[in-house]
Amino acid sequence: MDILKDVLVEVAKTVANSTVVYLFSLLPAKKVQKKTTRSLSKKHGRPSNKRKI
Repeated sequence: MDILKDVLVEVAKTVANSTVVYLFSLLPAKKVQKKTTRSLSKKHGRPSNKRKI
C-alpha cells in the first residue's frame, strides 16, 4: 500500500504542476485582452459618459 500511495502522490503532484502551468499560461492572454478592451472603451469615451451620469 505504501508504494501505491507514493505513486498516487507523485501523479497528483505532476498533474497539479501541469494544471498550474496551464492556468498561468492562460492568465496573461486574458489580462492582455481585458486591457485592450479597456483601452478601446477609454478611446471611445464610454467611461467619461458613465462619469457624467
